[in-house]
Amino acid sequence: MNKKKKNIDFDPIKVGKAEFGWYKSHHFGDYDGVIRQMTLVYQMLFGLKPKIAREIMLLKIAAAKEHDLAEKEGISKNESDKHWKKGEELMIEHFKMLKKALSEAE
Repeated sequence: MNKKKKNIDFDPIKVGKAEFGWYKSHHFGDYDGVIRQMTLVYQMLFGLKPKIAREIMLLKIAAAKEHDLAEKEGISKNESDKHWKKGEELMIEHFKMLKKALSEAE
């Protein structure tokens, strides 16, 4: 456990609106909006620069797409397993990149 106290400073209302904003963008098929809103969430939560937050978020979105493909009706178990594995790899890369960005910001 990290014993070093961090100053947690974000506006829950703004973050909540951005988080819910990407849900709405997703519902309406506005994938540019999804990327914008999810990137904004990471900027506000973690204090990341827009370019870095976007790069990190694109990995998370790619992992989510693999999740969707893994659950697609009519594909073989083997094909599904490939998508699950790829999604997991992308999510791990997402968190590695996030950890690196946060450690460089300290």
